[in-house]
Amino acid sequence: MPGLLDLSTETLCLVFRHLCLHCQGEYALPYCPSHHHYDHPQQQPNAPSWYGATRQELFSLCLVSRRIRDIAQDILYHEFVLDWGSTWRANYSWDGRLASFMRTVSQRRDLADRVRSVSLSWSLLDPIGDDEARDTLKSVAEARDIHLRWLWKQRSHSTSGGERYKRFLSFFLDNPKHYDDGPRSTSDCNLTIYAPRRSWISVELFSLLMSLLPNLEHLRHVGLERRCLWPMMGISPASLHALGVESMPLKSLDLDCHDLTLLRLAENLEELSLHTSIIHDDAPSLPSLKTLRVTDVRLRKNSLEHLLSCCTGALETFVYEAREPIDLDIQDVIAMVEGGDYPGSNHFQPSDAVECLRSHRKSLRTLHLDLRRRTYDDVGTEPICSLKDFTALESLFLCSMDIYNDRLDPRTDNYALADRLPKSLEALYLAAHSQGHKVRLGRGLLGLSNILEYRREQLPNLRSIWCDDIERFEEALMRYRMSTAGVDFGYEKWPRMADGRYPKLFSPPGPITDEDL
Repeated sequence: MPGLLDLSTETLCLVFRHLCLHCQGEYALPYCPSHHHYDHPQQQPNAPSWYGATRQELFSLCLVSRRIRDIAQDILYHEFVLDWGSTWRANYSWDGRLASFMRTVSQRRDLADRVRSVSLSWSLLDPIGDDEARDTLKSVAEARDIHLRWLWKQRSHSTSGGERYKRFLSFFLDNPKHYDDGPRSTSDCNLTIYAPRRSWISVELFSLLMSLLPNLEHLRHVGLERRCLWPMMGISPASLHALGVESMPLKSLDLDCHDLTLLRLAENLEELSLHTSIIHDDAPSLPSLKTLRVTDVRLRKNSLEHLLSCCTGALETFVYEAREPIDLDIQDVIAMVEGGDYPGSNHFQPSDAVECLRSHRKSLRTLHLDLRRRTYDDVGTEPICSLKDFTALESLFLCSMDIYNDRLDPRTDNYALADRLPKSLEALYLAAHSQGHKVRLGRGLLGLSNILEYRREQLPNLRSIWCDDIERFEEALMRYRMSTAGVDFGYEKWPRMADGRYPKLFSPPGPITDEDL
């Protein structure tokens, strides 16, 4: 029986790639509500990192032989995503991991060329003190023959930043005693206080790392919970420009901060995920964008219009998950009594989203519109308009409240659902705000089953319908009616993205989102 060393290089590559998220297509998964919180286990703080275990296996393979090392290293350095998914919750040491990675790719250009995916958050930056940051910056720059001191001196003369920032650029690398801007380590930083120096250090480490990776395709740039340490308003364009980074080959980008610099540099971006943040008036156009995900935000109609106006190409996937309304205070109560307003009244309506997306009606294949937390109830919710002219739409996620609410005539319940669906639809997902619409939705599903059974040409491609687990109907009847029409019917639970791939975040400061609705 042949041993590991007897296998061909091609066979070993196939085996080792099962230990790499990039090779398994993790970052290019098509969006589906039934698995949008991903199949990976939820990380428990005191448990070993599930992702770290796979990385350790690749590290161990590097010790077997030179031949195995060369094969394993090529795959090992496809990605640097130690905090991927929920693994950022792990209470194991993150010390030195980012610095070690930066030193390696600065000295090994062949491995730097292999890197396709990077995820950076406070988990990796939090342990880095001033001395380690300084040593890392200097050693990496020296390995790549970058005259970092000279570049920083030049920037200190031309920057429009304040005096403290100029002192930082002038003295941090060589004369740290010449400035004092607050906490020396992240553990000293109160989460409610913004520590500028820590943010500047993060920016410089990030910029230097980006300059080392010429083939980076997937970037996850998030602050997660320790927002005071992250560059809240984004990466410094001057820092990247000084290092010669004029463009980036990114295909996908995850952001939870207001960062236009990366968007401007990623001219061929195909997938953009915005968590707790949006892009504003000075945002660039994104002609190659195919997928846009916006989660844990609250947008007015005009903000949604502007966001989608940046998508100047053919958008194929749009995902939106609303944040809860702010807590009511006495002023909210007065406004409700005097003006008839209600929590969430300024949030865009379901039909607003359809109208804003209408320019993409021939290309949009997936629409995930989760407005369960848009408002406390269906008061003031307008029924969503028809989607029949979205001729490419295959997967649709809606809330039952978006159709069956107090603005819809109950006499139209039977066919209100079917009459809004496009002919191209293959999968329908119906989430529930509460059980308040169960009876009306039940009528709509029975009406839909009639259409599927007797007028199949109206929805010839529909093959599956999934309803919220909190709205269960007469099992035998509903399953029989749907199966007769050749449609799978079942129930599912849909956590928000904040409960799965993304953790719950603190709100960013300043006028970054429309969260004050």
